[in-house]
Amino acid sequence: MLSTANTLLGVIVCLSEHGVYAGFADLDQSGKSCRDLGDCRNTWDIIWSCLATIFSCTWVALHLNVPKQGKGELWKFGRHAFYFMVALIAPELMIALAHKQRSMAKKIAAEHKDYGWTLAHGFFANMGGIMVHDTNDGKDYLIHPDNICAYLRDGQIIITEKEIRDKSKGDALTKGFVVVQTTWFILQLIARTLQHLPITELEFATLAFAILNGATYSMWWEKPLGVHHPIVLTMPIRVVDEDVENQEKCQQEYNHHQLSSLGFAHPGVRNEEYRATYHILAAVGVLFGSIHCIAWISYFPTPSEKLLWQIASVTTVVLPLTIAVAELLSEQGRLSNNGRAISIALLGTIYPIARLFLLVLAFTTLRSLPPDSYTTVRWTAFIPHI
Repeated sequence: MLSTANTLLGVIVCLSEHGVYAGFADLDQSGKSCRDLGDCRNTWDIIWSCLATIFSCTWVALHLNVPKQGKGELWKFGRHAFYFMVALIAPELMIALAHKQRSMAKKIAAEHKDYGWTLAHGFFANMGGIMVHDTNDGKDYLIHPDNICAYLRDGQIIITEKEIRDKSKGDALTKGFVVVQTTWFILQLIARTLQHLPITELEFATLAFAILNGATYSMWWEKPLGVHHPIVLTMPIRVVDEDVENQEKCQQEYNHHQLSSLGFAHPGVRNEEYRATYHILAAVGVLFGSIHCIAWISYFPTPSEKLLWQIASVTTVVLPLTIAVAELLSEQGRLSNNGRAISIALLGTIYPIARLFLLVLAFTTLRSLPPDSYTTVRWTAFIPHI
């Protein structure tokens, strides 16, 4: 990772020597080229609207599982920051994770529908939201979804959807902010396109996050947001939970390895869920990269920056397809495990570098924009946004 950072830094320094960063001191003066001051924006307005949208699509929209009990606020912040970085560098992983969790929640809800369980119950049980304080040994155990039926049958677990909603921090204001900010951003880009106004590279990059967030947020819509503590039920633990060691590991299963639930840690297990995950990753990766490819029509200050953008955006399209093909060939026995490992290694090294290049270039190209880039579409200002 250090060598990757050094490589990226070297390229940035090289570009700066050719004038990439020249002019950043005058960002607040850029809007002077706009013809009508009533319909103007400056570079900082562009940056702020994009960062606010990206923040709402990543940090605010994250629906994490219940954290391990006893951990401090700093640990919780670090966990949230980790998934925030994952959402920035590889948002397709978050879509695949949301899809996997929704599928599990639907399965749990369907199995226990006779007890009035809804999708919210399914999400809550699958995210480590139900804990039993065992009166026999005084320990706390998370109840695995596979063992819930026996408790429900005996009437030992009675949790209403209202109780689950009360645990969630995702009120109408929070969800409304994410939806409204994302919708406004997409609408104003559509309006700019219809009026033949330039769209910056940073706005194209943000558009990719906004579109992917729509899919992720819809799959997490019923999942409780920001739950830090499970609902604790005091009772003797049931005989059905005879594998107590597995119950103790359950906490780690829910809270520390959400990404490993996608199946990468067990490549030998290739069921339908595993295949669906790879299909989603490939499709979303191609979509995310393709949106960056559309930005080729944007203005680039130098040919070298445009070339770097083209290489990086094509890389983010080709690599997911390569991995999908490699996985298919491996499953058919036409590609060795070493070949599959090499393809995954390429994805894990080259792909993040390409993403970082796109993020850096999205900002460096702001130093020199066409005059019409600072013209706004007046009616979009009436839509609530930040």
